[in-house]
Amino acid sequence: MVTDVGKFFVNTGRLAAVAWAWATEVDASPDLYKLHIAALHERWKRYCDGGRRYLLDNAKDWNDNLGKGRVLSDKRQYLAGSAIGCAIGAWRCLPKDNGYSLLSAGVRGDELRGPALGRQVLGCVMDPPAMDAYASGQACFTTIYEERIQKVLDEALRRQRYFLRHSLVSAYVRADFDAFRDVKIRDALISARKILLEHPDRMLVELADVAADEPGVPTGDGKLWKDQLRARGVKDKHPLMGGAGRLADRPRAPSFPPASAAQGAHLRGAPCPGASSQSRPRRPASSSWHIAGLTAGGLLLGGGAFALARHLRRGR
Repeated sequence: MVTDVGKFFVNTGRLAAVAWAWATEVDASPDLYKLHIAALHERWKRYCDGGRRYLLDNAKDWNDNLGKGRVLSDKRQYLAGSAIGCAIGAWRCLPKDNGYSLLSAGVRGDELRGPALGRQVLGCVMDPPAMDAYASGQACFTTIYEERIQKVLDEALRRQRYFLRHSLVSAYVRADFDAFRDVKIRDALISARKILLEHPDRMLVELADVAADEPGVPTGDGKLWKDQLRARGVKDKHPLMGGAGRLADRPRAPSFPPASAAQGAHLRGAPCPGASSQSRPRRPASSSWHIAGLTAGGLLLGGGAFALARHLRRGR
């Protein structure tokens, strides 16, 4: 369900989710490298931390000033702004005795409304007392970045690293794709290309799908990447393929034996650094991918703000 761009911008959210799916749903796709994962981490964390800071400031004013400076003041934006919890928040507690017990995973959005979670009145709209709720030393309110987004982005980064080493995608991506703004990923691309130039599977590369102006790896010859492949014997139309086809599906099975055990590790099952041989990245469930693809935006819920106002007035 699309909520993070606000319920007033459903189609924008759907478009962002589709764009994320294009980039991530196919293994070894060049489109996967159009994502700058480090930048997405920073922006999602900044957005969610900012929303949480806003709610904590509401709670501080509530405790220190009886809410008169914010949610119970004449400045109604503080009241309406409490609905940011619906966009960035996750609730991970169940009422127990006079306190709370901790859930294994947070619940977010419309799923939060219900007596079992103690949120039957306001649901995901966070009143100041909710920000003071703790269980086992952990805050009941957390963010979707910590609960889901961070894990999804980490997995996308693992897939970027994995397929540079376990497919022919390094031949087809461009060095100016956003992923390679990350120095570590750019170094991994250069390393994968150097190995590919010496590996027999370079003969499977479709030169028609290699950018003509792509810079070559720094070997001192000053050649473009396509010319470096040609110099290593790659044909413009080799006999093993009927025609050019962009590598956008699963990696093709190698047809040549490795020149050596070390070179064979490039495409044949050797893990990327720090991973086990069984750690081929898997895509999370589609709902999690869609959540990560949504653009961040404000969420104003008039009904939620009205319910919060009544709830707080009664509380005081």
